[in-house]
Amino acid sequence: ADALTPLEDPHFNLELDAPVLDIGDFYAQAQGRLSLKGRLQGRRSAPTGELHIDGRDLKAAGQAISQLGVDLNFRDQRLTLETLTLALAEDARIDGRGWVDTGGRYEMTLNSQAIPLARIAALEAQEVVAGIISFDIDGSGRLDDPGLDGDIRLTQMRLNQEPIDDGHLRLAVAGGQARLTGGLNFDLAASYRWADQSYEAALDFDGTELALYLAAFGQTDLAGRLDGRIRARGDLVHPENLSAEIDLSGVSLVYKGQPLLATQALKADFADQTLRLSPTRLRLLEDGELSADGQVGLDKRIDFRLNGQVPLAVARPFIGEGSDLRGRADLQLAVTGNFEAPRIDARVALDQVGMTVPVTYQKLHRLSGEIRFDGKQVEIRDLGGQLDD
Repeated sequence: ADALTPLEDPHFNLELDAPVLDIGDFYAQAQGRLSLKGRLQGRRSAPTGELHIDGRDLKAAGQAISQLGVDLNFRDQRLTLETLTLALAEDARIDGRGWVDTGGRYEMTLNSQAIPLARIAALEAQEVVAGIISFDIDGSGRLDDPGLDGDIRLTQMRLNQEPIDDGHLRLAVAGGQARLTGGLNFDLAASYRWADQSYEAALDFDGTELALYLAAFGQTDLAGRLDGRIRARGDLVHPENLSAEIDLSGVSLVYKGQPLLATQALKADFADQTLRLSPTRLRLLEDGELSADGQVGLDKRIDFRLNGQVPLAVARPFIGEGSDLRGRADLQLAVTGNFEAPRIDARVALDQVGMTVPVTYQKLHRLSGEIRFDGKQVEIRDLGGQLDD
């Protein structure tokens, strides 16, 4: 029989037509439908093709996307993104275009309309922070030596209905290094080098309002201010070489406008895979105080001490809405050894503790007494109180 001889440069013609494609079948955290239509044809040595993607009313990882449009073509050894349209809403659109060829050269641009922060899923449920984000990013060069310039702007910013300073970040990629500089309500300077995969970052705080960042994590009743600086450096090849210094000259947190905790000095450093906290004093509410110091290593070794007088109302924001926990606790705590089998020595003296008991809604009054733990056994001394009137 005659042997089959493959063609050196065969012709081909492939078509794709998927008018309804449920993306939830491919990505569990997404929902919505896409339509795809495309063709790839020509010779193996010089193919041409195009692809069109259209989507409406999509959701991915909790983010609503009202419209997605992509138009791609491949001609003359170049893949071109003719249009990219990503709309979070009618007034919140991101557009892009660009190309990359088979030799590794490229050009791209990505820009946005003025997008309200409320259109971003992580921020839409809160009412503490409002404003507008927009950006323009342009790049060109080679994939093995990329170049990029970008501006990210935060304008019309408001915190609890009060105006705050605008933010601006500048991204620059050139000469094998990426740099991010600018400020939000703090100053930022960070860099990364491809050759040795090393990085540096510096954050400087001067009366920085924390509500914006707390709201992003769902803590809309908390606010605060931060003064000081944080530095970090290391490389991705040897992550164990990470080092950092924290030198804060002022930290305060408030809950629904009421002082929660504050300190005028907090110093810590991370080196040799160990986090060390210098002796630190925290003021709790108006009349409580804690002192803490110690160290924790990535080798699971720990040596940590915490002592002070704690007004238990400080825990209300973390218990849940409507908590009425009250009273005081004198605390002495030492944790040593390692995480797998730590040695815990603790003494807690309760004074006039009261609260509404969950589920039964009974009132607990005047709970006082002492609880000790020496690493082996718990000892309860003179613990007593009243339930209901």
